[in-house]
Amino acid sequence: EPVVERALRLQRMEQGLPADNQLDRIFSEETETWALPMRNRGILYLGHTKKFEIDAKTKHFLQVISNHSVVALESAQFYQRLQRSLQREAASASRSEALVQRLAQVIDCITQLVDLQTPVEMLERCSQTLQQLIPHHQLLMLRNADPKLNAPELRKPEGPSPLEGYAQKVRENGRP
Repeated sequence: EPVVERALRLQRMEQGLPADNQLDRIFSEETETWALPMRNRGILYLGHTKKFEIDAKTKHFLQVISNHSVVALESAQFYQRLQRSLQREAASASRSEALVQRLAQVIDCITQLVDLQTPVEMLERCSQTLQQLIPHHQLLMLRNADPKLNAPELRKPEGPSPLEGYAQKVRENGRP
């Protein structure tokens, strides 16, 4: 609409002119049009098939509606940003809670190691704890996600793990 273009360019309420080309109009049946910019947020557009005049009181009312519309749009955008921020914070808190739980498992393991008497018991307990903390499927996911982690030493070995093999040697020989 030509009236919309003028209102945006001049940043004020504009009335459609009879000289506006009907081919450029979206609503060609409207004979009376008004456009009111909404602080760089869009346009409040009024159109009617009958001629009408807008007095000063109505202009003021339309300006109030326009201002309230801008406030409503800005509030909605703020609310959306707030919701996204809260979702990110909740996800971060969830990750932190998972890390705290893992740390508690490590502390528990260390506490239990103090009570163990033999190196075999210590190695077995460490192996159990590590398997709880870092399941093999997670290591595979990490390795696939990051090429630097695709080193041969991170691949699951055939047969017993090095830690299990070491524990077996300790069992057989009685010492590390």
